[in-house]
Amino acid sequence: MKRNVFEQIIEWDNQKESRPILLTGAPCTGKTYLALELAKNFHNSYLYLNPEQDCRLRIALTELSRQENPDFEEFLSDYFKIPSEWLQDFLVIIDDYDYHNALISLIETLVSQRNTFRLLLISTISPSEKLQKQCTITKIAPLEFDEYLKAIGSEWYTDIIRGHYQTQKKIPDIVHKEMLNLFRDFLRIGGMPSAVNEYLQTDSLNNLSAIHKNIYHTYLAEFTRRYDESKSLRLQQLYSGIAEQLLKPNKNFRYNMIRKGATHNMYKQELQLLEDLHLINKIERAELNHNGFNNTYDINAQENQFRLYPNDSGLLYTMILSTIPYEFSENTEEESGTEFSDVLYQLLAETYFAQLLDTRTLQKLFWESTSLSKIDFLTLYDNCLVPFELKFSNSKRSKSMNIFCNKYSIEQYKRFSTQNFETSQAFISSPIYASFCL
Repeated sequence: MKRNVFEQIIEWDNQKESRPILLTGAPCTGKTYLALELAKNFHNSYLYLNPEQDCRLRIALTELSRQENPDFEEFLSDYFKIPSEWLQDFLVIIDDYDYHNALISLIETLVSQRNTFRLLLISTISPSEKLQKQCTITKIAPLEFDEYLKAIGSEWYTDIIRGHYQTQKKIPDIVHKEMLNLFRDFLRIGGMPSAVNEYLQTDSLNNLSAIHKNIYHTYLAEFTRRYDESKSLRLQQLYSGIAEQLLKPNKNFRYNMIRKGATHNMYKQELQLLEDLHLINKIERAELNHNGFNNTYDINAQENQFRLYPNDSGLLYTMILSTIPYEFSENTEEESGTEFSDVLYQLLAETYFAQLLDTRTLQKLFWESTSLSKIDFLTLYDNCLVPFELKFSNSKRSKSMNIFCNKYSIEQYKRFSTQNFETSQAFISSPIYASFCL
């Protein structure tokens, strides 16, 4: 399965520099697969170390971490019986080290040393500040729509979409409708490699809920593996309530839906842990102050006013169906144009768009006024304030956006919808399936 990020990994490998690379991302996003693909296709010799799965190795590495000046090359030579002079030709992959503080400290020491071998680290949780400074950090996220098109053998569509995105010329209607149908399927499948592989093998959406539930329970198990019972319970309460929260007319997260008397301070640490584990995308409410003199903005994010989206639209799809399974038909033909399907696909599209913003390391914000006008997505792009309108319906009404643009002197906003490409003085409109071009 072709991944865009693999080119970045190969680029790092070709530089042959001593600086290690660290792949981070949620479980089930394909980090280990990509690391082993690099090893098998571009290296004659490699070592794959997983201290979480190999108890004997974990004990040996823990003993090494207690040494004042641990010599990792000597350890590898002794443990694997490899002559030290051979190690310069090796790619060493260390996976799942981040479950143990002693191993994290050992890795921090290791990356500060000058090693003859190439080092690739794999971590589920966001790396420490020290590792961020000393490693090339590459985040592995679920597949985007262009990667999905490559996976299903429709790669040529990506060039068409990119070309029209640059020129803003309309795509032929027959192609536009085909792209919308493919995008609807993609939102339900999601970008998790196992879900995409299941669809490729069966050419059916019927078994996807089982794949998604598997991933969901993997995440719940991750809480138990990493944290004590109390913290694990709070993490589960936050994560398992996301679908119900998003189905409300007001999608802002409410702690009283978890339990009576719950507050932000009670769940603040767990909320950060969910972000560190890359399991959610948190969209914070923005307070804006516009300086009309030089047309700049002061943006204050309200950390206790936010919306939560899971890291994958396919997971949300199954979470929603598990919450209200009787509301929705699995048949694509029947679902099109119904009120519930519009709500569903809107939420799936928002989840995917939040993933895109996160992957591009753009600030994720939303805006509301006292008059209930709202903008679901807002970010800074090239130091400019950019509001996004996301609509998975045929509606062209933009009352909230007009209020926002007038209030903050925005000359042109960006719209992603089910409509074809279109540009006017007020907006640049692209089909929602072209959002990966962002």
